[in-house]
Amino acid sequence: MVHVINGRHDRAGACLAIGLDLASTALRSNVNGGALMAVATVATEVGVSQGDAELLYSTLLPYRGTTPRFGQAGGHLGPVDRILALLAARCGLGDVAADHRGAAIDQARAMEAKPWIDRCSSPR
Repeated sequence: MVHVINGRHDRAGACLAIGLDLASTALRSNVNGGALMAVATVATEVGVSQGDAELLYSTLLPYRGTTPRFGQAGGHLGPVDRILALLAARCGLGDVAADHRGAAIDQARAMEAKPWIDRCSSPR
């Protein structure tokens, strides 16, 4: 994430390649929701192929409706449905993407988290 924020897409792309490899192998069956959310978030920021988007979508789908935590400080990257919406859109699933986006906005409103309401309401 730091590389994406700092505009260093070359390093973010390398990190994403590792994350996608893990998502397609060992993590696929016993993934940590927070770690997968981080990989999927980087993927939506850096951009992925449709095939990688489909892989991440199907792997992240069981976490819909949640906001997984990661790290010792318990940070999070917002509602999973926000990332699912972006991945679904990349896969050409417009109606599914709209449903996920609506769910993400509803969850952010329920948390009363204005920054996440704004972020989930944004098309990107």
